[in-house]
Order: sequence, then C-alpha cells, then structure tokens
Amino acid sequence: MKSILLACFILFFCFLSYADKPPCWCSFKIDSENEKYFAWITPIQIDSLDKPWEIDWQITVFMVVKGDSTEQWDSKYAPNGYVEGILSNDGKTFVTVDYWYHPETDIVIMYNENGPFCSVNSSQLSIKDEDLKKTVSHNIWRNNYFFERPNQSSIIIETFDGINRLIKIDDCVITKLK
Repeated sequence: MKSILLACFILFFCFLSYADKPPCWCSFKIDSENEKYFAWITPIQIDSLDKPWEIDWQITVFMVVKGDSTEQWDSKYAPNGYVEGILSNDGKTFVTVDYWYHPETDIVIMYNENGPFCSVNSSQLSIKDEDLKKTVSHNIWRNNYFFERPNQSSIIIETFDGINRLIKIDDCVITKLK
C-alpha cells in the first residue's frame, strides 16, 4: 500500500512539473538591468477584464532620476498574458520572447517609442519539432533571453536545441550561435 501511495505521489509531482502556468493578464513592471528605466504594462481601458486578451494594452517606459520617474515613451502592446519582457539600459527597447512555441506566429516582438518595430515568427527561427519540450498543452522552445553585452545592440535567446539565436535590434537579422 505504501508503495502505491509513493508511486501516486511521484506521478502527481511529475505531472505538476509538466503542467502549464496559467496567464495572469495583470499589469506589471519590468526594470532595466541598470535600474535607470522601468516599463509598466497596463490595459488601456479598464471597463472589464472579463476577456483581457480582447482589450488594448500599452507599454509605458519611465526614466528614474534621484527617485523620481519621468515618462519617456508609450506604445500599444500585444500581451500574451504572462509577466515577462526585458528593457534595454537606455530605455529605448522593450523585448518579449514567448516561452510557448506557436507555429507560424510571432514569438519575438521588439517595441520602441514608435510601437512594435521587429517581429520574428517561429518559422524564421528554424526550431525543429524534436527540440521542443512538451507540456500538457504547449511546446516550450527556450530557456532565457537577454541583451547582448556590452552595447545591447542584440538579444540572445538560449534555446533547448543548443543553438542560441542572436537577433540584431537595428535590422532584426537572426544569427544562429553555437
């Protein structure tokens, strides 16, 4: 009997490790690495959050000087329901890279004061199906992503296939890294 309970207990935790985290569809804040800028992601209209994926959202970037913040720019934002993104140290670029792999849709989006200016879809990244990690309802394709150092002119996406992707911010060119 104890071995059956132990087996059920282990299976339960294995299932949880592959279970998907539900989206929160909430406002959130992302700081730049140097903490001189931050971005607020918020819904534009707050009449109802019954279907938050159907309402307009925006990103607003602020500069922090001596404890005070000053708005630098804002733009429409296409949320995915999850709290994620990175903001460059100069406050000019905000990047989201979806954790879930969506075939033929944009999974990398870069924003600046003029709105979304670089979108990369799944097919452009050449991720093979066998390199995706499977969960209960989605496929996962990446570990982490960050701005390349020192000048932050590109982002690097660490992928499960072991071939990281570098995407240049100025022209959206993708390079595979070993």
